[in-house]
Amino acid sequence: MDNKTPIAIIIGSIIIGIFIYLALNFKIQLNPISERKQPNMVTQEPTQPETKQNPTSTNIPTQAPTDHDLIESALIDETEIDPDSLEFDISENDGSVARGSVRDINSIGGAMWFAAKTNNTWQVTFVGHGVPECDQVNPYNYPTSWVDYCMDGANTVAR
Repeated sequence: MDNKTPIAIIIGSIIIGIFIYLALNFKIQLNPISERKQPNMVTQEPTQPETKQNPTSTNIPTQAPTDHDLIESALIDETEIDPDSLEFDISENDGSVARGSVRDINSIGGAMWFAAKTNNTWQVTFVGHGVPECDQVNPYNYPTSWVDYCMDGANTVAR
């Protein structure tokens, strides 16, 4: 047996031990590619008009909430879905009535919704599957192309 082989094994073990020691003491982490930080992508944010703030003033200008924001708030109130788990879309909005779908990302499935704007406030009048009650859709004049039947008690009626 060659005298160089045991020496090479010992030196190799020492080198490996040094790397393990350094890794543990300096907390060197090897991140998988999927966790590595991606290069920054430059995107253009919508520009906001600059407002000068008076240091003595407590009035901070704010933007008026959009229909999207107001409908989202109404859906949260109606469905009681945690805001962090709410996923919804607006498929149609004519300014006075809107419809779309909503779901809790932690649950399976979702539902359709209808909302109407009254007194500058969005009110969700129906969330669910199937045929809504007539009193949930008729007072708000939703288009019949959106909902052509409704339930009047136990009877399904054309709108």
